[in-house]
Amino acid sequence: MQGTAKRIQKTSSLAPVKVTLRVRPTLPSERSHRAAFVRVLDSCNVSIPNPRMIAEDLTYTFDRVWDGDSQEAIFAECEEIVAGVLAGVNATIFAYGMTGAGKTFSMLGSVTSPGIVPRTVQTLLQTSQQKRLNLTLRASFLEIYNEKVFDLIAHDSITANGLDLREDANRNIYVAGISEVLVDNYPDFERTLSSAIKNRATAATKLNEHSSRSHFVTLLTATVKTPLSDGSFQTFSAKLNLIDLAGSEDNKRTGNTGLRMVESGSINKSLFVLGQCVEALNKGQMRVPYRDSKMTRLLQDSLGGKAKAMIIACVGSQEEYANDTYNTLNFAAKSKLIVNKVEVNEEIERTRKIPSRSGDEEQVDLDRNGKRERGNDSDQGAKEIKGRAKRARQGWLGEAQREPVGKGSENSGSIWSSGGGKGELPTTIREQMKDIAKTALAELIGSSGSTVPGSVANLHRYHPPRDTSLSDVTNLLETDNVRHARRPKLGKVHQENGVEELVGKRGVDGEDDIASEEGQVVRIDLGKIKQTLLLVLNSGDEAKIKKLKGIGNKRALQILEYWKENGNFHQVADLTDAGFSKPFVDTLIKSNLGLDVL
Repeated sequence: MQGTAKRIQKTSSLAPVKVTLRVRPTLPSERSHRAAFVRVLDSCNVSIPNPRMIAEDLTYTFDRVWDGDSQEAIFAECEEIVAGVLAGVNATIFAYGMTGAGKTFSMLGSVTSPGIVPRTVQTLLQTSQQKRLNLTLRASFLEIYNEKVFDLIAHDSITANGLDLREDANRNIYVAGISEVLVDNYPDFERTLSSAIKNRATAATKLNEHSSRSHFVTLLTATVKTPLSDGSFQTFSAKLNLIDLAGSEDNKRTGNTGLRMVESGSINKSLFVLGQCVEALNKGQMRVPYRDSKMTRLLQDSLGGKAKAMIIACVGSQEEYANDTYNTLNFAAKSKLIVNKVEVNEEIERTRKIPSRSGDEEQVDLDRNGKRERGNDSDQGAKEIKGRAKRARQGWLGEAQREPVGKGSENSGSIWSSGGGKGELPTTIREQMKDIAKTALAELIGSSGSTVPGSVANLHRYHPPRDTSLSDVTNLLETDNVRHARRPKLGKVHQENGVEELVGKRGVDGEDDIASEEGQVVRIDLGKIKQTLLLVLNSGDEAKIKKLKGIGNKRALQILEYWKENGNFHQVADLTDAGFSKPFVDTLIKSNLGLDVL
């Protein structure tokens, strides 16, 4: 057969968040005789009057400052990050600023002046063609509206509660159930993007005729697979988040009421949490409140995480936006201090044939390093017994072969004469081999702590029916030769009329945790137990949750955080969505059969 082994190579480097500033030119409706509030000093520095002391200027330094520059010039600053995606580096580019400052134009652009999102896809496809890369590019489109995540291209997946944000085994954040479209040409992508933009929530306010009422996210996933000279494959995979954040709003100035006010409240809350995350990272705090908002949860990789990040801070140049401009510049300056530990997502995949001892290919399990997986203890014991018998047989054959056997000798072929057929061992040798095998098995069981008086007899294979409860069928030895197990053994779980039953065995000295008589069936209503567990999990009470067996401080907090973010658990198995393994959930149920914490 062919075995496939994957080796994950991780290389990391430190990379500060790249922060740029785009100053929106004055609009015709904003014409005034006053001087511009924001002054661009050079390609990296701007200054504004200090709101607390007008005679003093505040100067800010960024990686790049644009003042009326073209879309091409702005995307040129993003090309390095976009190129890194093809080399396995996750990245995020997002626009931040007040409403009407030019964020959507910077990220999406227009038909005649495309923004960062369309230019990014064009660049990835063109680079793939020029370098002849085996690129698989997929795109997803979503919005975060009133703290709920919605798919913008799959209407059938839209639910009242939206989609969930989850974390995989490598601590990468992903959107569960989001739809993806394969991107192999730009015209198709452009049509899909246009459809997603139309589905985005927008509305008119006093400050912006087409105000975004949600955060808009374009998620690109790129995989580049390259064959190597030794027959293996090198795979780079990365994701790129391109985000147009909704702008912060002052309801007095925008004139928001009713639903518009609710929307602005959600927008301002998520932007406030974003500022808190930046503040916590700069101060080196142990807890960064990523989970307090869906947007910051999605940005967790990019702010203090493993991805590259670039911020395009957008401001208006007029004095009427002085307070918003001041806040945006301070946020951008603090974000510039964040340093990410960027990792490259690279896998080396090897495919090789694994022959069996007979020369034929056999199917074996490989671990992640391409090695054979170890068998269980019973397999090891069987191999040891076979090994002893084989060595014994080789010893006898060696003695026989050392005897001089000539062509005309009377001993010629006598070693096989009593076997009854070609290639068979003599009867006496076969009997001796059986005795050795039995002795070896007895020694093996004795060394593992089992008590087996006398010799082991009547070794046999037994295959119980599928519905037979687990009892003596697990014992390959005679029942008379084996003492009772010290602890009761649980059998298979049967379900009948909604009630599940566990079959237990009686322990020594009449002690029995499950049953009082040999083979007695104990009926337990697991439905009621699970229902009680659900009441505890959905109580929101940390003290009650910690009373569950197997739940400590850390696990209780993990359950509470998931419950606060996603609402009630519908079944105990939903704990897997909160990051717990299925074996743990099964153990939790078994450990709390006598639950009484309410």
